[in-house]
Amino acid sequence: MIKPEDYETYSKYESSSSFGSVGVEIRIASSKFHASEENKKFITQLTDQLIEMVNLRIYRGLPETTAKIEENEKIIRSFFGGRAIYLEEVPNEYSNDFYYFDRKWFRVWTDKGPIKVGRRKRVWHIEWEKRTNPLYAGNLFKDEQVSIGDRWIHAWSDQDAARYIDKVLNGVFL
Repeated sequence: MIKPEDYETYSKYESSSSFGSVGVEIRIASSKFHASEENKKFITQLTDQLIEMVNLRIYRGLPETTAKIEENEKIIRSFFGGRAIYLEEVPNEYSNDFYYFDRKWFRVWTDKGPIKVGRRKRVWHIEWEKRTNPLYAGNLFKDEQVSIGDRWIHAWSDQDAARYIDKVLNGVFL
């Protein structure tokens, strides 16, 4: 029979943020589980995962989170000037940390094809498929001093995001 004094604390974590305080303590009582370096690392990883899950549950339930999600979708729709036919939510390609839960990414279907749009830390990520516009970002956005890839570009403002999307949808096609 395990007694209260048999438990050993393996991990303890406390934090505070704008949406509250969280504390997690992992205590284990076992004659076979010992505090080896490998076990300490394992418990630390579990603690980190548990904290992330608890924070996400808290953050997701806040009224302001729902408002941020709705605002994010509204902003993305505005980039398309009425050309968005359908928004399909896709995984956030920047981060799955709870902090970015309200920054949903979407594949926005238009009359020209889909464009993926999502908020990173400071920029909007805009990515299109060849069928949407066959031109590469380097050809479409020669004069822009921002990060670009094959068929993606980063916009530093909402206005730039709308302008870039308009250029993808209305740009020169080969």
